[in-house]
Amino acid sequence: MNAWRRFFAVSCSHGTYLDDECRRFVLRFLDRWKPHTVAHLGDWVDTRAFRRGAKGTSDEAANVREDLTSGQRFLNELFEAPGVQRRLLFAGNHEHRIYECSEDLDAVRAEAAQMILDGWRAYAKKWKCDGGLIPYDIEDGWRELGSDCVLGHGYMCGKNAVAAHAEMHGRSVIFGHLHRVEARPGETMQASRGYCCGWLGDRIGYERRRRATLAWGNGVAFGVYKPGGQTVVTLCERPASGEWALPI
Repeated sequence: MNAWRRFFAVSCSHGTYLDDECRRFVLRFLDRWKPHTVAHLGDWVDTRAFRRGAKGTSDEAANVREDLTSGQRFLNELFEAPGVQRRLLFAGNHEHRIYECSEDLDAVRAEAAQMILDGWRAYAKKWKCDGGLIPYDIEDGWRELGSDCVLGHGYMCGKNAVAAHAEMHGRSVIFGHLHRVEARPGETMQASRGYCCGWLGDRIGYERRRRATLAWGNGVAFGVYKPGGQTVVTLCERPASGEWALPI
């Protein structure tokens, strides 16, 4: 009979925008929880300089090396945590900018993007990540915990997006993308629930012109699962006071 395995998942740390309090909390959590499976669900870098429409704006001057280095440093800390045996690395929509730029008509831009992408794939191979670098793909960009739950970056937006992810799969889904911490049941014949684990960035100076950012929250997902069996998911959110508390 399969034994329970512990898992831990984060999303949307966004390179240099990673909040230092969030980083320290994650490392304390990992040290105490000692999960079998660790997943970064995507957007571990921000790739602001590579976004469409960056040309002619301050984003074009964003420090690419600092962004990439910060993102990889955090991944190293996640994957080096004690007890980790299964590692999952997902590309999010911000990493997907690099995929798109690798086919850019600007040869210099395309070559730079391809070098970055090759480096990410080599990194995933080095850490023996399950599935390698998992692409940002609405059909193929998912991996299973128990048979009743999958992990991925997330795709849909809006107020009903958390339930929509569960309804798309017909089972439970853990994802990030929306930057808010929320759990919603899906209206499906078999039990399903969407779990959005929030983000780990500092909202100060990041996308402060949209009302939707007021719902953003720092958070992580953790729990236990049996391969081919049941998954039990818990969300942990940073309180409005700003002081994290370890729930374990």
